[in-house]
Amino acid sequence: MLYQFYKINNSLKLLCLLCFLFYNHNVLSKDLFDSFFVNIIFESNNIEETKKNKIEELKINNLNKLFKNILTNADYKKIRNNIDLSFTDKFVKNIIIENENIINNSYSADIKINYDTNLIIKFLRNNKFSYVDYLPESFFIIILEKNDLKTNLFSRENSFYKYLLNNPNIQPYYILPNLDLNDRYLLSKDDINNRNVVNINKIINKYNHDNILIIDSVYNNIFYELKSYLYLDNEFYLIDDIKLSKINYNKFYLNLKINAIDIWKTKNSIQNNQLNNIKCNVKSLNIYELKEINKLINSVSVIHSYDLQEISLYSNLYSISFYGNHKIFKKLLDLNSIKIDFVEDVCNVGLK
Repeated sequence: MLYQFYKINNSLKLLCLLCFLFYNHNVLSKDLFDSFFVNIIFESNNIEETKKNKIEELKINNLNKLFKNILTNADYKKIRNNIDLSFTDKFVKNIIIENENIINNSYSADIKINYDTNLIIKFLRNNKFSYVDYLPESFFIIILEKNDLKTNLFSRENSFYKYLLNNPNIQPYYILPNLDLNDRYLLSKDDINNRNVVNINKIINKYNHDNILIIDSVYNNIFYELKSYLYLDNEFYLIDDIKLSKINYNKFYLNLKINAIDIWKTKNSIQNNQLNNIKCNVKSLNIYELKEINKLINSVSVIHSYDLQEISLYSNLYSISFYGNHKIFKKLLDLNSIKIDFVEDVCNVGLK
């Protein structure tokens, strides 16, 4: 039996492995276009009519959430009043109902509304709306706190860090530095005040995070002056500039998250008004792996066309046309388990 097990066809084993990886990729993905089951429970003298109304309400609410997630606040406000049932029905792909139970006047079920991603993307492109395909899971946060008596940067005496450390429900979204001697060696308060990107990048490289928030707080015995920045590609983008007589830390971090994500969207959104083209060698060991790579690439929303140019052993040349810039294109491939790299200006693509 053991001998027969090891004699299983290698291609079949690879196919099983690829299916497993693809399954886990979908489970772990945070695709903003994905739908989820919602448990619906109600009592009514007219079950069918109430069920119909609940499903219509769910259609509208879920599409509202989808557009709110993928659009900036400014663009979402432009379309939110148009999201009625007629508008929503244009994008509904199907409705799945599971675990449905009807007992007398009581109803319960798990209901999922699936939307047609291609139709949504087409709508966004036709109306020149930029969008994001994913959201940051967390932000690495650097906080400089100053008053007349002292300055706290990488310190547990920093009241902003202290609040996060004592409130684990908030902390997971904000990634904290170690607050140790090495942190203080790498970056000083003067580096932040003078926008020293060289030393700021040293601390960022240490923790290997892409999404960075920098908070500068000054207390002058009357009020707090708080400036928040998104730090991206050696640039500071102002999120908030506020004055407070007293800090409600929970409210501060909640608003910071909302406003930081909105600024992040403007810097990471997919532009729908210009196409870029690139030719890449798609490397695969066999036909199963090639099919998997092609399927994953074609599932990326920015792809406009993906055309075979040349065929060779273990490497086929494809012409890829996509919306947005190269950085976002590469990030979306990475999120879809595809690696892309350049060797002497030659583009190579394969499974991660």
